[in-house]
Amino acid sequence: MLKFSTALLALFFSCIGVAHAQTTTEVSYPCSVVLHSVKSISSAQGTALITKVKKPYTSSPSSPIRERQSVGIYADWLPSPSSFGHYDQYEGFSQIPGEISWRFKMYPVKEHNLSWFGGNPWVGKFDEISAKIPKNAIVEVRPSNSKTEKLGPAILQNTLQGCKPCTAPTSSVPAAKQTQDSEKLRLQDMLMNMLTPYIREDLQKYYYPKIFKDFGPQVSPWNIEVIETRRVNGFRGLLLEITFEIEPYDGEHHVRVGKDRMTYLVTFGPTVKLINHTHLKIYKYPPE
Repeated sequence: MLKFSTALLALFFSCIGVAHAQTTTEVSYPCSVVLHSVKSISSAQGTALITKVKKPYTSSPSSPIRERQSVGIYADWLPSPSSFGHYDQYEGFSQIPGEISWRFKMYPVKEHNLSWFGGNPWVGKFDEISAKIPKNAIVEVRPSNSKTEKLGPAILQNTLQGCKPCTAPTSSVPAAKQTQDSEKLRLQDMLMNMLTPYIREDLQKYYYPKIFKDFGPQVSPWNIEVIETRRVNGFRGLLLEITFEIEPYDGEHHVRVGKDRMTYLVTFGPTVKLINHTHLKIYKYPPE
């Protein structure tokens, strides 16, 4: 299934919070957890990323930096919100039971080719959390009514008890890994968000069922290391190539299954085409 992400719209959304006070064991940042279907909806699942972000107070280069926690959600194969009642959108809902809750709008991802069996991806995030996020926190995806602001029942849900730290295997960590946010890194992440559906489809064609018969590999922008970019047709030409290395994972457990080097041609339109794919290594799966 070929999808072209417009998830950059999810950079801005409203939120509602209700605060109380209490402390418990904090999660390890960054970590991720699979959100499972509460309503037994066929194929519907999601992923929540819990991380720390450093944000300036203003757009000025000399602005002081503040640290916040963030909850981001990617949910896929969701039916229309209206199938659950008088709802027209999905929202992310996160809570520390008895203390504080946040809700934030999610946005549908525009698909280049719609899936023939239905279901759509939705994304959203809230990155203004000053409270520490404990392991007993709950993350959900719920339908909501944009006019009445009424929240519906949880469709996807999980606690953070099993939130797995997003750390790369020691053998594959680059020597000089970037640890500070920057304009370059933000632009790279934006680009990778848009390319991810293409990368996922091409890797699934390679890995499934040739290498793995039980699942097709999944990809995330933070598992991608850009090696080189270049213009094919000179200064300000709109034929561009990007080469990167990526470690796809198994999906549910976020266990990395291999490493690949891929080169894509990105042209005006936009048009995205894989022009070179080198499979570098396969990792032992399941790991011992």
